[in-house]
Amino acid sequence: MNGKVRMARVFRGKMVIPGNQMEAYFEALEQSEQDKAPMRKQLEQGARDFERALAQQYAPKTVRKHTAIIALFIDFVCWDTDVHRIEEITRGIANSAFRQWYLRKVGDRTESELKTAVKKFFQFLDQEKGITNEAVLKSFQR
Repeated sequence: MNGKVRMARVFRGKMVIPGNQMEAYFEALEQSEQDKAPMRKQLEQGARDFERALAQQYAPKTVRKHTAIIALFIDFVCWDTDVHRIEEITRGIANSAFRQWYLRKVGDRTESELKTAVKKFFQFLDQEKGITNEAVLKSFQR
């Protein structure tokens, strides 16, 4: 990478794809999903384990709330960013970008609920799975 650090990006806005380029667009989408499949698999396994851990401490309603938020977080990271590894998720992606996206698309939770679910998930990944994202973890220490 020529010594340059690549900053992960969030895809925003709308695209116009000419009809004669639709096939190439679908191929690019398929390739992107294949490229992100290992990260998605790792995040989804982490989410299943997270759900089991939450069930040991919280009421089913709370478990469902947190796991539903995390399921959408995983979709957001996989579909709306150029991230390919959990360690590449920036604090901006995990915090403000996801919260803005969620509130715009779903809107059934408060910013505090979203922050709590994502915080607990990254803490779980760090403490129980050995998957550490320092930038995201530090963002919750304020």
